[in-house]
Parts: sequence; structure tokens; C-alpha cells
Amino acid sequence: MEQAQRRDDRWIQQMRNAWRNEQQAQQQLQQDEEAEEWQRWDEQRDLLQRQLRMENITNNTSRQDIEGYLRW
Repeated sequence: MEQAQRRDDRWIQQMRNAWRNEQQAQQQLQQDEEAEEWQRWDEQRDLLQRQLRMENITNNTSRQDIEGYLRW
């Protein structure tokens, strides 16, 4: 009887451990996904900033070219 109780207790403990491990794995996965999402947002923001800088440079260069042409 005691042996059966110990076996049942071990099984219950193993199930609790498995459940806890699964919960921790799910939480880690969610944290990893959130971190990846933030990284994608950062990369997208950086790309948009680079594009804006390039547009500004192009616009300034074009403006200077036009002004130089009009002066001739």
C-alpha cells in the first residue's frame, strides 16, 4: 500500500514538473517572440530612417543642381 502511494506521489510530482516545464517553455517562447517582434520594429524603423535620409540628400542635391542651373 505504501509503495503504491509513493509510486502515485512520484507520478503526481512528475506530472507537476512536466506541467511546470511546459509552462516555462511556453513563457520563454512568448518572450522570444516578443523580443523578435521588437527587433523587427527596430530594423524597420532604422530602414525607414535611412530611406528618409537618402530622400533628403537626393532632394537637397536636386535643389542645388536646379539652383546652379538657374544661375547660369
